[in-house]
Parts: sequence; C-alpha cells; structure tokens
Amino acid sequence: MLQVKQPFEALIANKQFYYWAQDPPATALRKDLVAFVMKHHIAARPVNRWLERAMGTRGR
Repeated sequence: MLQVKQPFEALIANKQFYYWAQDPPATALRKDLVAFVMKHHIAARPVNRWLERAMGTRGR
C-alpha cells in the first residue's frame, strides 16, 4: 500500500492510471502487431516515469 507523505498526495494515493489508444478492430490482424503495440508502450514511458518519480515508487 502506498504511504502518503504529504496531505495533497492523498488525492491520488492508491489510485490507478491508464493509457488508452483506440484503434479499429482490424488492427489486431496487422502483421506488425507487436511493433505497433510496442510503439504505443514506448510512447507512454515518459508519463509512467514521471508518475513513478512523483509518487516515489521507482524500483519497488
């Protein structure tokens, strides 16, 4: 369980964050599906790292 260090953090403590990309169903049939998904994953990394640093959870 996340420990809150400052009162304002209580607003986001123990919450979940989602990345969302909506593509047509035919996307699942792409020959380069793995590369396509990895491109989305890599694009989301900066936000994920920022959240880890902000919440002090990196490396847990």
